[in-house]
Amino acid sequence: MKRVYTNNRQGISTKMTCLRNCKKYIISTAEDPRGPWQLAIFPITFEIPFLYGHVDYSHPFVGPISETFNEAEVVHGKVETIVKDQLPEMWLITMHGC
Repeated sequence: MKRVYTNNRQGISTKMTCLRNCKKYIISTAEDPRGPWQLAIFPITFEIPFLYGHVDYSHPFVGPISETFNEAEVVHGKVETIVKDQLPEMWLITMHGC
């Protein structure tokens, strides 16, 4: 897992592997110019480590919305744990409390 903060707190991105199904995902939290912070999870469909990775941006799993950067950072951390430990079918149920 590697968490990356982009330009001056404009977003957070983490590459995760789900331990239940061994698939990789990108968790992205970004500020919507029209409103609050939004979180999305994108599956990585194909990867050659350190060279290339294809991310399926057409079918994101959309997660919780946060009002501030600090709140978004906390939610992002909770979602990292959920993605790592749960199957995708359980994400929505588990994230309900975030």
